[in-house]
Amino acid sequence: MTFPHESLPQFIVNNTHQSLITRLEWLTLHPQSILYLGIDSNPLLLQIQGLYPNARLNTLNPPNDQPLHLPNSPLPFQDHSVDLLLAQGLFPWSQNFGPLLAEWSRVLAPEGVLLFITHGTNTLMELRNSWITPLPNYLPDLPTLGDALLTAQFVDPVVDLDHFELHCSQVKDLQRLLKKIKAIRLITPATHLAGKQALQHLYENYEHYRLPNGQLPITVDILYGYARGQSSSRFKIISE
Repeated sequence: MTFPHESLPQFIVNNTHQSLITRLEWLTLHPQSILYLGIDSNPLLLQIQGLYPNARLNTLNPPNDQPLHLPNSPLPFQDHSVDLLLAQGLFPWSQNFGPLLAEWSRVLAPEGVLLFITHGTNTLMELRNSWITPLPNYLPDLPTLGDALLTAQFVDPVVDLDHFELHCSQVKDLQRLLKKIKAIRLITPATHLAGKQALQHLYENYEHYRLPNGQLPITVDILYGYARGQSSSRFKIISE
């Protein structure tokens, strides 16, 4: 898919938000308490409130340019007090998924539901592979997340993947776009702080990926996770 420069960030945001809402619509549940953790998004929160007008929607007030909940920090909620936990884009802020998922499991009610969205391990692989030095990749892959959910004692976890190959004309265009996408920005090299030699290395290496149509590819993987607390009898999946 090729997008005008200004529309790519909005495409990614709209796609992930709509996918989350669609998954919520597949569920029959009447939560009394909802906890949203992740990148702040007022339009998404409004949609969630519209689906569950009688529920109490809790978020955390973040510092500037931070997710609503910093991974591996305790949540200020009682054990098993949340019926529906929604998390978006938190895994890039965490190198160790175990404590993060354990804390979610602690606050989730025995019959509660967890839904999360995060970028998968291949996201921006062209950019990361073209950088002057190897970059650590803190993004999860599908099997790792599935195993981590089981270890955290979630029930019937399901993780699925959407894969996108987006296109741009120049690496400089991609650099400008990434500044607008909070959930991706912290897994990318700090190109705005790089010297001329490092940037030149990046531009030359990325050219190896240029496609026959003249465009540069941008890989974006989006992982969607679903799991339940133990003894979930009130909620069920509606078959498509």
